[in-house]
Amino acid sequence: MVYTNSVHTTNSLQAAYRLRHSLLEKKASEIFSRFRRLANLCRTCTFGPMLKGTCHCGAVSWRYDATPVSATACNCSVCSKAGTLWIYGDEGEDTHVSGPTTAYVRADGGALEFHHCPTCGNTISWRMVGDDIGKRMAVNLRLVDDPTAVMNLPIRHFDGRDAWADRPSDGATVKDLWF
Repeated sequence: MVYTNSVHTTNSLQAAYRLRHSLLEKKASEIFSRFRRLANLCRTCTFGPMLKGTCHCGAVSWRYDATPVSATACNCSVCSKAGTLWIYGDEGEDTHVSGPTTAYVRADGGALEFHHCPTCGNTISWRMVGDDIGKRMAVNLRLVDDPTAVMNLPIRHFDGRDAWADRPSDGATVKDLWF
């Protein structure tokens, strides 16, 4: 009798294990299916999961792992002369630059360090200067490898020359400036 109960218990445990395993497989399959659908949605979005850009000679590149909400056109003396469009992030988190750069800081002691490729001269990025500032930086969207991926991104106009403030939106997008 004891032997029968132990066989019955073993069979019950095996059946419970098979049921649990089956339920876990079904749940894992559902999760994987949802993930696949989300991954396919990301491929059809205006912006993919990552943007990449390089300077003209290819020595310096950047990667942007976030989805930008706008591109900033600044009219300060540095940005207007370089013709940049900026997207912002945090260095080493969602914004990455690789390759050698040369830094420029305005003579008046500006808070930004502008980075350029030492070979072709393209403006790559800026980063905040100072230990207490954090990791805030921007990369030059005009160097993006696939401009069509960002063509519908709205342009944010920033008055860096006089008021150091946002200017009213005119509804322009990257497409209006490039295409």
